[in-house]
Amino acid sequence: MRVDITSDTAKLKREIMAVARQVRDTAPVARDFGAHMVRTCVLRMPRTAKWQPSAAGQSPARQSGALAASMTFEVASGGDAVEWGSGLVYARVQDEGGTIRPRRARALAIPLNDEARGKRPRDFPDLFLLPADAGDEHVGVLMRKTGVGDGLEGMFVLRKSVRLPARPYLFVAPADEDYLAAALSKRLARERSTPN
Repeated sequence: MRVDITSDTAKLKREIMAVARQVRDTAPVARDFGAHMVRTCVLRMPRTAKWQPSAAGQSPARQSGALAASMTFEVASGGDAVEWGSGLVYARVQDEGGTIRPRRARALAIPLNDEARGKRPRDFPDLFLLPADAGDEHVGVLMRKTGVGDGLEGMFVLRKSVRLPARPYLFVAPADEDYLAAALSKRLARERSTPN
């Protein structure tokens, strides 16, 4: 069974690998560990207040539930390897951080209030652009009149790019290593007690 563990506990990794080499059929352990890691990664995602992101360096906040619901695992190499994660486009940038740039538009539209969240600027026909200073990373702010006197309300900030901090959630923690070591030991004991 191939196990890729990034950890400071090199001794435990050696012990896990020593047990893994003795197990004849690692597929059940790989399936169990894959399911465990999906559960663990989902549980790492805290629920926050509506539209409130988690802090940089903490696991991504669970808001719509799409990232958590997309988590899967796959056993490969006849049970010698297991991979887990999400196929969503933004899953990797949530884990590792990165810069987001628009693909088909000239700017990213970042909502400024609850009414704008989950919508696009084109959903509001009465918006106008208040441009930012030249050379600024901000393109400007899409505004609209409030209907009360000369009041204005910002609906979206337009930016050329946004840098998202890493919010790791796809890692193997020491408790997960302990889980894997116990699962391998249990499987090895079962194989030794069952005749070939």
